[in-house]
Amino acid sequence: TLYWGAADGGDNPAAWAHTNIVGAVSAHGMIGVPVTGLTPGQTLYYRFKSENSHGTVWTDTAGTVTPWRDEPSDIAGLQLWLRADDGVFADSGITSATNGAPVIQWNDASGNARHAARVGSVGNLTYAANALNGLPAVTVTDRDGGDYLNTPAYQVADTDNLTVFAVSRAAPQTLNGSAIHPLVGSGSPGSGKGAFCISTMRPNAGGPGNLGFFGRNYNPFPYDDFTSNSASPNFGDGLGHVIALQLAGADTGGIGTFTGYYDGTFTATHDGSTSDPLNGPVEIGGSSYGTSARYAGAFGDVLIYNRVLSAEERNRVGWYLQTKYGLAGVYRNPFAVAFGTPVLTALAGTSATLAVEVTGGDLPAGVILHWGETDGGTDAGAWAQSSAPANVGALGTASITAESLLPGTIYHARFSGTNSQGVVWSDSGITFVTPGPPIIATGIPNQVDFNTAVLEGTLVATSGAPASVWVYWGATDGGEVAGSWEHAVALGEKEAGQVWTEIAGLAENTSYFYRLFASNSFGGRWATASVRFTTAFDAPGVRRDGLVLWLRADTGVQHSNGWVHAWADQATDVGGANDATAAGNARPLFVPEGIGGRAAIRFDGSNDFLAVPDNGALDLGTGAGKSWTVLAVY
Repeated sequence: TLYWGAADGGDNPAAWAHTNIVGAVSAHGMIGVPVTGLTPGQTLYYRFKSENSHGTVWTDTAGTVTPWRDEPSDIAGLQLWLRADDGVFADSGITSATNGAPVIQWNDASGNARHAARVGSVGNLTYAANALNGLPAVTVTDRDGGDYLNTPAYQVADTDNLTVFAVSRAAPQTLNGSAIHPLVGSGSPGSGKGAFCISTMRPNAGGPGNLGFFGRNYNPFPYDDFTSNSASPNFGDGLGHVIALQLAGADTGGIGTFTGYYDGTFTATHDGSTSDPLNGPVEIGGSSYGTSARYAGAFGDVLIYNRVLSAEERNRVGWYLQTKYGLAGVYRNPFAVAFGTPVLTALAGTSATLAVEVTGGDLPAGVILHWGETDGGTDAGAWAQSSAPANVGALGTASITAESLLPGTIYHARFSGTNSQGVVWSDSGITFVTPGPPIIATGIPNQVDFNTAVLEGTLVATSGAPASVWVYWGATDGGEVAGSWEHAVALGEKEAGQVWTEIAGLAENTSYFYRLFASNSFGGRWATASVRFTTAFDAPGVRRDGLVLWLRADTGVQHSNGWVHAWADQATDVGGANDATAAGNARPLFVPEGIGGRAAIRFDGSNDFLAVPDNGALDLGTGAGKSWTVLAVY
């Protein structure tokens, strides 16, 4: 049975305001009970009572839950709140605007009565009942000399720190003239002299793709601190966005520092250049700066705080706006479980203890540790093992031990948490190796030639104990029996990472095998497989006369973990100067047994390429007297 209410009734059923009967539970696990009709912002307490043939028990402590706070005014410092779903009038505050009606007044919902009034009488400022994902909006067109809004009773002061939010969807900007097409600002925006301004731009300066901020004599061009016309997507995508601008340092008489966030993501920070900006009323959708300083778009909410909100507070307001309008963004539910970064706190032969900081969310929460040899990401079913839920009743560290681990094995782990808001996963997982024999892997042979090769591999993990490595090789595969290999090269003690040895005295046109072995104080381990490669061979039948480029996959190839970065030209009669090289990360792959058991270079058919310089000997131009033949094996 679930007991809940505005006060903690302890283990006295009569002291609780509400009761929900869950019924019989036949299996271990989490229990969820939907509760409706709650008051936004009211903190509630709850406890579970369970009864069976052995008696009655209550949960040790009461949990708390706070339904989503429906008002950004819960956060201190709110100076102005214009919301299109309330307080939009077709006159001076008496008649609510209807769909398509001109907007004359937009009332302040902050409680400060700083209502925004229409400037002008053109009629291009209207109310739209269903313009932002099904919610109302105040819309404006960028008509020359068109209407906009300002707040006669409110202007930003020189020493006001700020956090400004605007929910808006841009329309195509059609009016040239002023580069400034302002969404919201305070003071004259010309030359960046006002207190602040969030603005897009005229069509021939980038239009709504450019969205930026300026003020306090910070005056960039173009305005693209939020999004750029050259990026995709940008503010011109026809979607609604949550735009946030903060100003810090003005309260101490300084020039101030602006910081911008677009849909919750940090975009840019810039200092102002004066502590004495031009002051003026807050303006929305236009400016007294000039008749062509007009914005075309739709507004949902506009909020201004006279302080720099903390990251948590900014997230709360951003989440409210993002979820209210159903917009994309990175703001997270402030009442869901929030985690820090997982850490490994103890490691034994067959167990590991991991910890994570529970930094926020309604409590209690059930925290679960998931682990396995494969990273399951945020899919609980993809993890090999999961712990029982740990009940977390207070913010702080949660520690859970993973048991029955295999020695010398790489494990991945991640935490999930469940509370009144659902399931949340830690942003990152953690990877660890249990104590045991080293983990070694045979790699890909490198720089294979007629008589030499570099045999590479990776010492993946050592379990913290010094590890010695051997490379076994020969004309036959000796498997995991050291005595079955023709040759052994001791590399000595190695740290985790790439290991290699160069071998010589190989026969031309001959296949060889190699495999790696490593050992430490816990024991030894072979790599899981041997690798076969074939040396190059002389080709006397190849005509050298006129041969200016010869790239052979069986010799002259250099790579990093298989990714080719150089392929040496074998046309030595003209100096072999036309080596192919890779640029960037678009590199093909060296395959030891790619074609008929011989080496090949594999291109992915997408963006892999190697570049060959057009040296004097390799003149592939066309014209009189030019002819050439290209032969390729693929």
